[in-house]
Amino acid sequence: MITVSVDNDANLVYLHEDSLDFIEKIKSKELIKFYEELSDLDLCRNNIVGYVVMTKDNFIYLLTTWDQLWDQKPPFVLLYQDDKNWYELLPCQSEEEMDKFITDHS
Repeated sequence: MITVSVDNDANLVYLHEDSLDFIEKIKSKELIKFYEELSDLDLCRNNIVGYVVMTKDNFIYLLTTWDQLWDQKPPFVLLYQDDKNWYELLPCQSEEEMDKFITDHS
């Protein structure tokens, strides 16, 4: 399960592991209590859980683009990060098309 946490102060969106899933992996009761006191956003800000971060504008762009692609129903959609750290969605007709894009842009 992936959780979305919004940092309004920094205009960022974090996509990360759900904190309950994270806490279930911890064996120490003291650490569990400590982590339960932190918000999901604090877990991300302090690099305690793995996450992907993007601007709110980029996140809204992804949602809008995904909505448009959903109607088009391409067989594949490649999520990638461009050279300016902007996340993009690329509709593809085959896995080979995705692989070629990755090869050409790596």
